[in-house]
Amino acid sequence: MAVIVREKESCPYCGYILNYEVRINQPKSGTSIGDKYARCPRCFKLYLTGKSQWYEKSPKEKIFYYVNMYFVSIFLPSICGFIFGLLSWTFLPIEDTTIHAIVSISICGIIVIVGFIILFSRFRADISESMERMPKDSTATERGS
Repeated sequence: MAVIVREKESCPYCGYILNYEVRINQPKSGTSIGDKYARCPRCFKLYLTGKSQWYEKSPKEKIFYYVNMYFVSIFLPSICGFIFGLLSWTFLPIEDTTIHAIVSISICGIIVIVGFIILFSRFRADISESMERMPKDSTATERGS
């Protein structure tokens, strides 16, 4: 399930603030895709990020990621589309109710479709980028060669 996360990431060794963000994502539990280790730019020590590459994830983690990906890609644009559709219904000065409804529903639909495409492609790009980092010998083992 997607949640709004306000997160301050700092180096566990020297306390240097590496990142501060407010984002919509799953809680930091090793389910996000990325490098397992990162290096602090201040003290140059390696620390765990809580992320893992796609090929390192268990089938359960992959299923959770896909469910989360579809949920976020559909739910968030739907909320935004509904809000903008409602605003257009309220504030657009169109007298004919039928045309007014068509315009509001169209605005809602366009936002949902565009939002889904943007979010879904971002999730897929994370997976593709992670798969490109897969060691070459892992490919042979996974295919049974």
